[in-house]
Amino acid sequence: MSTTQPIGRIIRELAERDPQRPAVTCGARTLTREQLDRTSNRLARAYAELGVQQGDFVTIALAAAGPRAAGRPGDADGTR
Repeated sequence: MSTTQPIGRIIRELAERDPQRPAVTCGARTLTREQLDRTSNRLARAYAELGVQQGDFVTIALAAAGPRAAGRPGDADGTR
């Protein structure tokens, strides 16, 4: 695994190696590598639908409580 690869590919490779290993923890919530891979893929597809292409820069605003890993673009509260 090379660190010059896109982050999505790195996440996918880590998920393939050990899908149930914890990847991200925020407070009491933990996502496994597999869950992080699925979530990042879902976000990438949603951004692509908005016209974002590989190499584009995207600004992400986070609430004071931190990122909502289950959120999608346009979701103020991460519930859509």
